[in-house]
Amino acid sequence: MGLIATLLNAGVFLLVAPLATGLLSRSKARLQLRRGPSLLQQYRDLKNLWAKRPPDLAVPSLVFVIAPYVALFCYALAGALIPVVFINAAGSVGSVWPGLPGGDLLLLIYLLGLATFAMGLGGMDSGAPFGQMGSSRSMFIHVMVEPGLILSLAALALYWNTTDPASIVIQTQYLGLGGILTHPALLLVGFSLVILALAEAGRLPFDNPSTHLELTMSEHAVGIEYAGRQWAAVKLAEMLKMLLLLTLLIDLFVPGFVMPLQTPGLAVLTVVAYLIKLCIAMLLLAGWESLQGQLRLRAAIRPASLATGLALSSIALTFISHIFPGGGR
Repeated sequence: MGLIATLLNAGVFLLVAPLATGLLSRSKARLQLRRGPSLLQQYRDLKNLWAKRPPDLAVPSLVFVIAPYVALFCYALAGALIPVVFINAAGSVGSVWPGLPGGDLLLLIYLLGLATFAMGLGGMDSGAPFGQMGSSRSMFIHVMVEPGLILSLAALALYWNTTDPASIVIQTQYLGLGGILTHPALLLVGFSLVILALAEAGRLPFDNPSTHLELTMSEHAVGIEYAGRQWAAVKLAEMLKMLLLLTLLIDLFVPGFVMPLQTPGLAVLTVVAYLIKLCIAMLLLAGWESLQGQLRLRAAIRPASLATGLALSSIALTFISHIFPGGGR
């Protein structure tokens, strides 16, 4: 059952990613009094791009060619390691695949870092100035963001005494939304992860995914020299990264309807509940981005530092609760 739950999680994650991006684009267009693209437009774009062979360039090396596929693999694997709609091993902490260790927050951090590193190398290896400029900007933002992300996940691990995402989701659901609101340490981690998710996914105010000006691009200028199926891999990797971060936030701070795989009817209800929570998250993100402008590059230091400070405060409160029971809650 654990293997089936993991495969279903991965399948839902891969299928929903373009739909979530399409919903976000259409919601933003509606808020700006535009018609916007169809919800299924992202699937059509990926299909058309994947059918096109990328051009043979003389300057780039093998690094440029394989970087999008490495990033895509990392995000797809990371999505399979976290409970999207089902908890593996009937809700117990165990292996995701027989003979292999289960999902782990440390592995999640390494996968996110490896994907970012691969795309950074791919942009720098493009031989074009805008790709190298985008990689430099992207690496600058990630250097500011990664310490906060590591500390936020460390705060969660310390609070729940485990690095297993399934175990954390189970305990969060047992605590409930009302319980989360009464735990300052969890609230601080939540605010920190919201800021970091926007930065990691390249959303406003850190980067504007809809801009077409190379001089204002950061995260999305890394793949500006790709075409064909390589560009399709870059786009799908970005979709998976955004959905991964949103799913992580939903799992941790909007508990409910993430459960062991049992009856088919309950499985369908679980998927529907996940889609409803994801739609609400996309609508909130669309409203947020409709009111935001892009920050200057160096101005991104302030929100990244704030997220790191919130994570450190959560760790401090967790230590206080361990030393003085009830003091951090």
